[in-house]
Amino acid sequence: LLSFFDPLLPVSVVETCLKSYVPEGADPETDPFLSPCVAFDSMLANLPPVSISVGSLDPLSDDSVYFVHRLRKLGRTDCSVRLVEAMPHGFLNMAQVSPDAKSELNIISKWIAEYLQTSVPGTDKPTEVTEKGAQNCP
Repeated sequence: LLSFFDPLLPVSVVETCLKSYVPEGADPETDPFLSPCVAFDSMLANLPPVSISVGSLDPLSDDSVYFVHRLRKLGRTDCSVRLVEAMPHGFLNMAQVSPDAKSELNIISKWIAEYLQTSVPGTDKPTEVTEKGAQNCP
């Protein structure tokens, strides 16, 4: 219940965001493009590896845990969720003032870098990260 009082994402802000984000006539409870938690298994099976970091005080943390649970039920082993204690929604934006947020941002950065350095599916060529973005090596 503590997450109900998230200082960065109070319920009133969530309601306002939903009104702004969800197009008229769309239903976030059935549209997988609005909520990946309701995506068909076939859509989830085709996602790239997934790593989610979420604050334990984030009112949306249950969605993150549920989403990774769904991926794992499909046999996916390339997905994870990290619950960062006592952090609110959007805590990664606090990396300049929070050692925990900075540490988590470093973990995420390392995960992305490792993912980008893996082989491109269907080839044996590694991916090279340059200032122009990820590129297949010749």
